[in-house]
Amino acid sequence: MISLSSDRRRAVEALLNRLAGVQSARVETTEAGQVERIHVVSTGKFSTSQQARNVESALLAALNLDVDPGLITVVSLKSDGDDPSEASSAPQPAFDRRVRLNSILYQQEGFKVTAHAELGWEGQTVRGSHTDTDTAKGRMMAAARATIDALERIVEGRAGFFLEGLETHQTFERTIAVVALRVLSETRKTDLAGCAIVDEDANYAAAQAVLGAVNRSFLHLLMAPGSATGGSPPATTSTNGEAREKYATS
Repeated sequence: MISLSSDRRRAVEALLNRLAGVQSARVETTEAGQVERIHVVSTGKFSTSQQARNVESALLAALNLDVDPGLITVVSLKSDGDDPSEASSAPQPAFDRRVRLNSILYQQEGFKVTAHAELGWEGQTVRGSHTDTDTAKGRMMAAARATIDALERIVEGRAGFFLEGLETHQTFERTIAVVALRVLSETRKTDLAGCAIVDEDANYAAAQAVLGAVNRSFLHLLMAPGSATGGSPPATTSTNGEAREKYATS
């Protein structure tokens, strides 16, 4: 959970109150400064879901705050001429812009195994698959690459993902799956790494490690030229993101 000092909270509220379509915004925190809820009153210029996405993108790009979309509540004001049936009096939660792993299923045929990954994205279900040799490492690779296949269906050709490596490591008496990815788009080349603790299923952890690598940068991939959201990639990203962009242009 994100913690904010008083000055930082005021900076967040000042930023949100400058966003197009925002009538007013307030950040609700605990006594310890942890963000409990971000309340936004919209003018109705955008739909509540779009306004929530604008809030999330602005916080990430301008202040490097990766806020859980479930904490953002948007209420839209309606004008006198609006049809009451078109407006909801209840706050509309934002879609979670993180990609979630719903399931990994396997289909075995001879010495081969096919992994089928099902991802959740903005209320949609996206599936990907990959076939590899039926070994312990092959199943992990199949799970990771099936997840990548589903991710590429989401970005619809705006980026390509390459799995550079997948390993497991023993540390702190735990087994951890670690992946290295390279992501190519029209404007940048990005190296990412992700990890996930192996509880019982190493294959599931391999898929989770892939999502752990890409989720923080996923908004920027979707905002690349030619994307449905339009526009150029944000000029300001996280510190790691800046380092990766410098590497990409060197």
